[in-house]
Amino acid sequence: MPDNGQVSATSTHLLADAGIRVIGIAGQLRLDQWLAAEGHRLHAAFLARHHVATRHIALIRALSKAQVLFDTVDLHHIRLQRAAELQNDASAARTAERVRSEEMRLIDAADTTLVVSGTEVDYLHTQGVTRSRISVLSNIHDPQRNSRSYADTRDLLFVGGFLHHPNREAVEWLRSQVMPLLRLRLTGITLHVVGDMPDEDAQRIRCADIQVHGHVATLEPHLAAARISLAPLLSGAGVKGKINQAMSHGLPVVATSIAAEGMFLQHGHDALIADGATAFAAEVARLYEDEQLWMKLSGNGYDNVEKHFSSDLARSTLLQLIGHPDRMGPAVPHP
Repeated sequence: MPDNGQVSATSTHLLADAGIRVIGIAGQLRLDQWLAAEGHRLHAAFLARHHVATRHIALIRALSKAQVLFDTVDLHHIRLQRAAELQNDASAARTAERVRSEEMRLIDAADTTLVVSGTEVDYLHTQGVTRSRISVLSNIHDPQRNSRSYADTRDLLFVGGFLHHPNREAVEWLRSQVMPLLRLRLTGITLHVVGDMPDEDAQRIRCADIQVHGHVATLEPHLAAARISLAPLLSGAGVKGKINQAMSHGLPVVATSIAAEGMFLQHGHDALIADGATAFAAEVARLYEDEQLWMKLSGNGYDNVEKHFSSDLARSTLLQLIGHPDRMGPAVPHP
């Protein structure tokens, strides 16, 4: 059920082909009507993101005995707290605290809360949440192993929608702090920025060695052509899909500590991790010119994705959580 009641015709057909029925869209029963008719048959309800869970969890509890899984996607309040601290913004800090209260209430109300990393499990445990009520369901990527050639790659790649604050912050940092240092060490290098971006921002950022591509139909050509993917996040939370996607294609990554959080990365083994513009630029330059290190990170990146973020792992996690309705008894009652 799309929370906003909207789904494209293409998506509806893709879901139908996979045996997935879409409810709650125009011309169909509302969620309360659907639950009134079907709630007694509902085995589990999977609520993605805190604003969605806030709107629907009480209704699902009232009209069904379903097991409720709250998928945080990432702990939104942590991202807001970090941005507020970085900007020294008291108003943003109050918003982060409000969202923290909302997320903790939902965690208490759900049967199981899904987070994206062990780091978030540990954090919630310090907040008094029993570990047995938390499960890790992270990003899902399968490695696209191929014979990448260092010699056939060049330039740097950043992927991320500019409307997402951590991405906007990261691009500004790259433009103003990191690229001036790289120009001194890597003559002729170009930074390619991919992702939705307002025209006025693209015009301001674009220059001789920063190309802004905006939204693209597919990332594959950019992932194949680039030598290094950059993840220079200064705030944010959760697991970073830009890192997963790059490593799943054998593209080595240089990341900040915040970007690497929860990603099972080891500096010098499957990625390079550095904070501060000087250190970050130095690691980018080192990797750019070291074919042996590049090949090592590329190969180990595939292994990281396969071990921690594969579809097989996600499938196993979900089956452990809800089993198969045809082979199980009633849903777990809420305490």
